[in-house]
Amino acid sequence: MKNLSLSRNTLLLILTIFLISSSSCKKKAPASENVKTGKAATPIPTTPEPAKKNPIVKKEKPKPEPKAEVKTPPTTKIEIKEPKEEPKNVVKTFKGSATYYHDKFQGRKTASGDVYDRNLYTAAIRTNAVSLPLGTIVEVTNIKRNKKVRVKINDKMNNKARAIIDLSFKAAHEIGLIMDGRTKVNFHVVEGVEAGPVE
Repeated sequence: MKNLSLSRNTLLLILTIFLISSSSCKKKAPASENVKTGKAATPIPTTPEPAKKNPIVKKEKPKPEPKAEVKTPPTTKIEIKEPKEEPKNVVKTFKGSATYYHDKFQGRKTASGDVYDRNLYTAAIRTNAVSLPLGTIVEVTNIKRNKKVRVKINDKMNNKARAIIDLSFKAAHEIGLIMDGRTKVNFHVVEGVEAGPVE
């Protein structure tokens, strides 16, 4: 009887252990279905966590190096000046020094064939400086004294002379040239008038 009760106790113990183990197996059944079916348990799908986006780091563009300024030399414009045509009816003025005849030339022939007379309003010109035909009437102005006289060109001076016009004694006296001996004058051609003082 003792052996029979012992075996009963042993069976109860084994049964209890079995029940405990079976209950624990039932709880874990979803994770181990392969025990009953022999198939691998399908994992429970889980929503993947969104991948963390790496922050966009803006790369600064390298600043372009300042270009060295290349200075181009200024272009020089060559202006070709065409000779201007002198308008008509414009009086051409000659400028230069004036002297007067020495008394030793009194009574001598001039280039025009006239005899020099100190008391007439005549003059000689330096032809390499002034190109005027003999017999031309010109109006001479003493720039310093602002005095004028009209003379007839009837003679030619030496081309090496410093003056460009040589007046008779009478004409030189009219514009104050006798006191100056030599002075700056300008003169221009006049027509339709006679040689003599200018009023």
